[in-house]
Amino acid sequence: KYDDNSDVLELIEGKSGLIAFLNEQCVRPKGTDEAFLSLGLYCQKGTKAADCLIRKCSFGILEFGIHHYTGAVIYNAQNFVLRNTDTLPIDLVEAAKLCKNEIISKHLDNNRCSNMDVKEVEPLRPRPKRAKNLVPPTVMTRFKGQLIK
Repeated sequence: KYDDNSDVLELIEGKSGLIAFLNEQCVRPKGTDEAFLSLGLYCQKGTKAADCLIRKCSFGILEFGIHHYTGAVIYNAQNFVLRNTDTLPIDLVEAAKLCKNEIISKHLDNNRCSNMDVKEVEPLRPRPKRAKNLVPPTVMTRFKGQLIK
């Protein structure tokens, strides 16, 4: 029998999922693990994804659980925000992609690390003075993007 995992996926990576709240705390100057967890779990109340959450009185303030298809997994959110704020400035990423050194220019897009099917790097268009997205991608956002590719 196949278990439907859509509730867990919605809980973790949905529009109001845990990753969205983690990213929000990562871009705040004083974002905290406590704020991530309290906001992330509070916003799940009353949703279908809330059935996947595990909260117990015996848990510490940063502990929570998720009922995955293989069983319950307990997480400790200590340093989630700190570990996810490892970002590269957008200008640095763009400059690295234009570099003539293949290791540097291709490494940022994990899909193009080999010499096979090497394509020319398209020249970047000049950016407007005010970019709409001033927030560089976080570790989780880049990881999720790589999984989708």
